Amino acid sequence: MKIVILSYCLLGALIGKNIMTNLVIHAGIHKTGSTSLQIFLKANQAQLEKLNIYRIHPLEDGGPSKDTEPTCHGLARAFIQRDLKNIKEYEKRVVRFLKKAKPKKTDTFILSSEEFDRFTAETAKLFKEHISSHFDSFKVSIYIRPHAALINSQHSQQLREGFIKQRISPFFRSCVKHARFVKLDEVIGGWVEVFGKESVLVNSAVREDLFKKDISHDFFKSIIGIELPDGFLRSTNANTKLTFVGREALVRLLHDPRLSGLDFSKRRVIFNTYFSSAPKTHILLENKPMPIDYSLLEASKGLFKKDYEAVNKKYFNGKLDYELWYKKQINLFDRFRREMADKDHLDVNQIQLAQEEFWAFTNKSKSRKFVG
Repeated sequence: MKIVILSYCLLGALIGKNIMTNLVIHAGIHKTGSTSLQIFLKANQAQLEKLNIYRIHPLEDGGPSKDTEPTCHGLARAFIQRDLKNIKEYEKRVVRFLKKAKPKKTDTFILSSEEFDRFTAETAKLFKEHISSHFDSFKVSIYIRPHAALINSQHSQQLREGFIKQRISPFFRSCVKHARFVKLDEVIGGWVEVFGKESVLVNSAVREDLFKKDISHDFFKSIIGIELPDGFLRSTNANTKLTFVGREALVRLLHDPRLSGLDFSKRRVIFNTYFSSAPKTHILLENKPMPIDYSLLEASKGLFKKDYEAVNKKYFNGKLDYELWYKKQINLFDRFRREMADKDHLDVNQIQLAQEEFWAFTNKSKSRKFVG
């Protein structure tokens, strides 16, 4: 069996009707290891090709570039925005690729992008209308995590990219009111409505629940039905979390007039340059997950209880124990609470030093052109 991996593709109506294959859609969600899975696909490309597993470079945002993960968020946004012009362009790329690849009836195509979690039922229906005549079967893979963990991880990433300036508490409240990515039942339900419950596979992305405690091995085992042999590199921790000192330092930096007046794209360049190149980021970053305030976890257990119960009943047959699902986080939060009650106990000198390190690096780097 040949398995062809697409990081987000559209198989349009121009493909021959006689080619019928299987489709696996990896739909994230955000902050559940999607980037790690995509990096895994790229890092193990040679090994995967020995198993007849391939990526389709023409559909990736960076094409065959070695500097990008195999993702195609542009295509996802074309669907979300109903951008038919771009959709048709992706169709042409797919047609050209398939003409060359000459897929067989037993081939399986895998689409991997966390941007799929933005699809409503209406968007998923539009997506299916373009591809349904070209596949024998469908699988939709969705990984989930506790709501508080999703929000915490999202806050760390968006703050690190300069997209937001908020501390965790107001960000948490905003996500509770407005964010769709924490409405797990709604995200999953859109896919179920279009593809059917039997075709939607929902897994926990909590590390202890993963096969070999690894997102990529779990995906291939539980979704594709292949246990990867020895020799494959394990998934990397793609999004290193900010420490609490780091978060507070970045909040203050982002309110500095030298940065606050810049648009997001310029701030992102500055922070991406810093976190990828700076020689001293140990104060800002820590190579392990950092918990949010313990009270926020407790609040999320109440706020998202109904959502959790619906997902647990529909997709885990009631076997996803609520306390066990949160056990690791609760232990971390308990430990953190003993060490540091709240942000007022953060070391002011460390926060100041982190800011000084940032400006010292930025003033010497090419990012200086943005901040003067």
